[in-house]
Parts: sequence; structure tokens; C-alpha cells
Amino acid sequence: MLPLLGLMTTAAVFMRYVVHRPIVGADEMTGLLLLVVFFLSLAHCWVEGGHIRSEILISRLSPRLQKIADVWSLALVLAFTVALIYAFFKQTIAYFNYQKVTVDAEIVLWPFVALATLGSLLLGAAVLASLIDLLSQQEQKRSEEK
Repeated sequence: MLPLLGLMTTAAVFMRYVVHRPIVGADEMTGLLLLVVFFLSLAHCWVEGGHIRSEILISRLSPRLQKIADVWSLALVLAFTVALIYAFFKQTIAYFNYQKVTVDAEIVLWPFVALATLGSLLLGAAVLASLIDLLSQQEQKRSEEK
């Protein structure tokens, strides 16, 4: 999808500034594709460990407090992701029911918001898996200590 985004942007710039005939809706479509690319890449970024972490602060804590901070941060990310899923889902339903479209090209919006919802769901699943993994590791260490 990124090559399509780059191609569309290049074509829009060429048509606007060289041919002086802008492509109607190119900016809208570029924004919608960027939305989809961003949200569909969040889960992959999470799994690959690409999200920003505050290692400077966490590394100064004791191992026990580091684990607590990890669980707390995962729980916060999960709560935020659940709120995001809820908001996107409500927006998708509203856009679908009212057949909401963009201003210039009249592009139907609900499929793009639905894909953002899917990306948020995938992120939520990845975060939940990380939280379960972290908690099971802690439980396993407790079992080994006994």
C-alpha cells in the first residue's frame, strides 16, 4: 500500500504543478490510505518491538518494580487500544448508516475506518498476547522458586 501512496502523491503533484489540472480527491485518498497504512502497521510494529519505551526510567528501577511497570504499561496500552477499537467501531457504524463520503471526490469513508478498526483490533490482540506472556513468565518464575 505504501507504493500506491507514493505513486498517488507523485501523480497528484505532477498533475497539479506541471499540467495545472489537479486530480480531484487525490489529497483525500492519500489521507485515507495513510490512515489505513498507519493503523494496519501498529500490530506489526508492536510484535517487532518498534514502539517507543521509556527505558531510561525503567532501567533505573529494581527488577521487581520493572516487572510492575511493564505490567502497568501493558495494561494502559491495552485500555487505550480498547477505547480506540470502540471509538472506531462506533464511527464505522455511523459512517456506514449515513453513507458518509469525502467532500471533493465523494469517497465512501466507512471501509477505511473499518480497516483502522481492524488494525486496532490486531494491535489489541498483540498487546494482550504480550501481557499474557509477561504474566505467565512471572507465574512460571514463582513456581520455580517454590
